Amino acid sequence: MPLAAWAAMALAHDAVGSYAVRPLFDDAGDLAGAWTTWGLVLDEGGAWQRVCHEALSDVRDAWLRSDGTVLLARSDGLHLTTDGGCTTAVGPITESVSLLLEAPDGLVAVVDDAGGDVLLRSVDGGASFAPLPALPSATDVRSAAFDGAGALVAAGLASGAPVLWTDDGGAWVERALPAPAGLLVATVHGPGLGASLVVSTASDDGTGALWMDDGAGGWTLAATLPLSPTGFGCAGGRCWVAVEQGVLLAIDTTTAPPWSVLTDEGPARCLWAHGSELWGCTEVSTADHLEVTTGTTWTGEMPRAAIVERTCPATTEAATICAPPAPDTAQTGDTGGPVATDGDDAGGCGGCDHGSPGAAWGLLLALAALRRATIPVVHQV
Repeated sequence: MPLAAWAAMALAHDAVGSYAVRPLFDDAGDLAGAWTTWGLVLDEGGAWQRVCHEALSDVRDAWLRSDGTVLLARSDGLHLTTDGGCTTAVGPITESVSLLLEAPDGLVAVVDDAGGDVLLRSVDGGASFAPLPALPSATDVRSAAFDGAGALVAAGLASGAPVLWTDDGGAWVERALPAPAGLLVATVHGPGLGASLVVSTASDDGTGALWMDDGAGGWTLAATLPLSPTGFGCAGGRCWVAVEQGVLLAIDTTTAPPWSVLTDEGPARCLWAHGSELWGCTEVSTADHLEVTTGTTWTGEMPRAAIVERTCPATTEAATICAPPAPDTAQTGDTGGPVATDGDDAGGCGGCDHGSPGAAWGLLLALAALRRATIPVVHQV
């Protein structure tokens, strides 16, 4: 390999082109790491250290246990790592795991199954799992959340049609979904806008909508969206929704619903509610992987420039895979490039043609993207 190419690959280890997928929190509620498109990043004594994604292939979700063990949802089961990703071991689930959901008393895992996905629950921090009752119809579960009363809710596709299930004390009950024209998929987001359960929908014309549980078995239209939604969350009495093309929209709740939405400056790759805070994954043009708000200013966290390579023992596969190739060799390993995605988005319709916004919205979104690239974020030190 030419020296110039090797130098470029070595520099590519700097996580300047990476974005976060899921933040990880410790028992105190503080940010302790993140699964990113650059790999697993964890706080080690005040320093952000990562193991490259090539050493942790096909990770779909992650969760940090109280003892520091990271649980990794992968296509061949739930894996555990106690050394930041240098080594992994197969955990208590040996089938493909697509989603991990923190529960009030533990953790819920969604296991892929051709005959219908299976939900498992752990009350011992992920050391063991027990199956929940089977869903009444074979369902490809795309999202799950807990409603304001603490009941588990799962949304997905059954026989190709959107469906919503609620755990009613040990038995699943189907809940009628909102029915906008051209409905492709619905995503459940849990409580927001008060204590109401919130569902977002994506339609075949590329638009979306937010809906609130009206408390009487129906839904109230909260907001119409110019693009398919990819995330939702609230903090400090304010709510935001992320839509495709990396745009964040703030919801104006000063009037009666349906509410208007305005482009806002903030993270739009993902949104994660955590206690009184709302966390978001930023675009690659920003200095930090994550930003957090309690309802006012978005504050940057986990600076890309501060992430360093974790030194794995030389005997581990990660040490070899994550090392940049030496000059003039054909060694392959960590390319420094972000992990390729499978096309799935939070709307649950990876690969679907969601259309494009109208001319007026398209111009507005373009201006919002330009503003986002030029307005600095407040950084916490």
